[in-house]
Amino acid sequence: NNPAPQASINVIKDTVAPVVIVGGDIVSKVAVAINANSSDTNTLSYQWTQLNGPGTISFTAATSEDTSVQADQDGVHRIRLTATDLAGNSGSAELNYTRDTSVPTVAISSPTHNSYVNAAQIAAVTLSGTCSENDRTVFINGHVNASTICSNNTWSVQVNYSAKSEGNLLVQANFDDAAGNLAVPSQITLIKDTTAPLVNVGADKTVNVMSLVNATTTDTHSMTYLWSKVSGSGDLTY
Repeated sequence: NNPAPQASINVIKDTVAPVVIVGGDIVSKVAVAINANSSDTNTLSYQWTQLNGPGTISFTAATSEDTSVQADQDGVHRIRLTATDLAGNSGSAELNYTRDTSVPTVAISSPTHNSYVNAAQIAAVTLSGTCSENDRTVFINGHVNASTICSNNTWSVQVNYSAKSEGNLLVQANFDDAAGNLAVPSQITLIKDTTAPLVNVGADKTVNVMSLVNATTTDTHSMTYLWSKVSGSGDLTY
């Protein structure tokens, strides 16, 4: 009897799923690249898929490890990368891709436009207003620069105009959102006036009837007036 020839094959046992890493969530107003990582002892194939979210996600390379994504509608989209090895083991990772093309808002609420800033206020002027996205930075520009964080959709910061010249002071608030959309800047003018008016009421008078006092005042801006008694007995009538 002639012996049958023997044949053999190698069988590779692989029950370990690939490890897939896609990184953190993404917020963007434009298409964005995703550089994923995966590890396995065997060759891998890849598949990107959209799990949920409004509209449709487009992948530039849906069967590659790395891809770029673009949504056709604003909103939160859940996407997944699945990696499959030659043994059929699969591993996956997911992230949220938020498309946001809406314009954020920022406004200066206080002080109001053309408000005066006097000598008592000039070293610590409080600027405040509203903003549309919390935890983002509000930048103050103009005659001074400052910044603060949007919290509870409001912001507030103190600035010092002591070193600036008398007259108009430009205040501009700038803001953007996490997707990089720019708000329309909010802008006001403040008027720095730290010089007290000059007042002259003339010489002292001794009279026994109503007397006219011709006072003079000088200042670069409009003024209001108030007469008051400093000392002396009885009442004065103005």
